Amino acid sequence: MYLPEIRFCEAEDLQAVLNLNAENPWPWPEAIIQYDLSPASNQELSYIGAFSNNIENNELLGLAVIGRERDLKRDFQIDAKTGVLMLLLVARRCRRRGVASQLIMAAGDCAGYLGFKTLILRVRRSNIPAQNLYNKFNFAFPKNAVIRGYYSDGEDALIMSASLPLFLRS
Repeated sequence: MYLPEIRFCEAEDLQAVLNLNAENPWPWPEAIIQYDLSPASNQELSYIGAFSNNIENNELLGLAVIGRERDLKRDFQIDAKTGVLMLLLVARRCRRRGVASQLIMAAGDCAGYLGFKTLILRVRRSNIPAQNLYNKFNFAFPKNAVIRGYYSDGEDALIMSASLPLFLRS
């Protein structure tokens, strides 16, 4: 397992976040990321980065974003004690090295610190590897855990939920 430096992303990390986002098959709009990481942002989002330990090149290897759900009209009921893992992204060349697992744990720790009791996420119905990874951290599918046509291409989102603190199942 590779042990990156896990820390909150700051405005200085914007270009690294944008570069990693460009690897995402479903990238977030650059304007949103630029605003979220700007000093003017009033978003209640935490960008958590996994950075290489190379002093000369502190490269962003992975990213997790957590926040609060703003749209409570979705098919799944959540409350003020529920945080949302909005994004988990690891650079292609760094996958299968434990980076995603470390980011999930960091996101869970951050969510707990923010007072959340539960962490939810949305995952594409077709993304079985991601579902299997989340399941290792005790994420499960609650009742009515499907949002039909959630993604821009019409694919359904499955909602997974875990109580905090997170733990890795053996």
